[in-house]
Amino acid sequence: MGHVEEALGNNPILVKITREDARTVRDYMLRRLKANGKPISPNSVARDINALNAVINYAAREMPLPASFKNQFSALPVQGATGRRDDSEGRDPLPETVLLKARERITSRCKPDLALIWRLLEGTGCRLAEITGLRVEDVDVAGEYPNVKVTWHEQCRVKTAASRRFVPLVGDALAAAKETLKTTKKGNLVFLSYCRPGGSDAASAALMGHLRDATTNPKHVVHSLRHNMKDRLMIAEVSFLDQNLILGHELGGVGDRVYGGTPAKLRVTTRAMLKAFGLPNPQREEAKAEPTESAK
Repeated sequence: MGHVEEALGNNPILVKITREDARTVRDYMLRRLKANGKPISPNSVARDINALNAVINYAAREMPLPASFKNQFSALPVQGATGRRDDSEGRDPLPETVLLKARERITSRCKPDLALIWRLLEGTGCRLAEITGLRVEDVDVAGEYPNVKVTWHEQCRVKTAASRRFVPLVGDALAAAKETLKTTKKGNLVFLSYCRPGGSDAASAALMGHLRDATTNPKHVVHSLRHNMKDRLMIAEVSFLDQNLILGHELGGVGDRVYGGTPAKLRVTTRAMLKAFGLPNPQREEAKAEPTESAK
């Protein structure tokens, strides 16, 4: 809705929007630049227009609009949009040598908050905006199953219902999360400098500057860390359901989407994450140490 107002210079009356207005909004959205100076992808614009479509169609159903009303954003073509999700387009996991070099450079040369963001991205597989948008209450490092809560709030507008989830914290990601909570906070935002409109793009641009020192491959980007996590989970033979619960991908049937409590899901996803990183499972070790009745 903000893009509509910026493109047209006013907050338009719904029934007075013309097809030409819709094209103006589309073209404005296509001209926008990310913080790194690159243009917004046509696929992202097409998704935003789909969101506008949904808003206007809802208004047409629920409000007393004229019977002749027509949604001018309906079937609006976006040149270059393929219909595929950007998450998997032109991105590869970072090879181990690149990962090690990038991590060493970022943790030694970046500002502390950027280094912590990188470590959390690497250790959780979250999207960048999901990490920069964390609030203090979303980070649990003291519970039985430490985790970060990815949820919708004004500074972090998650993509889909499946994106709302609890992601286990293990190994270095848990250590990084503990470090973030030790730093002085203004308000309840973990990364105040980047939890703002365009903040995740700014963080991406800063991290990419260091990543490019480790690799010039255009398919190696910050988002590659999410692909690294997917590879870790697959190699560890983690079930697709647990992979999707961790990564925030769409779940399968109604049973997977609706049933199962948070503690149970966190238990199995924590076990999966420990396995993916080759870390010991404390509960399993305790179970081995506990003598059986026959042994007693």
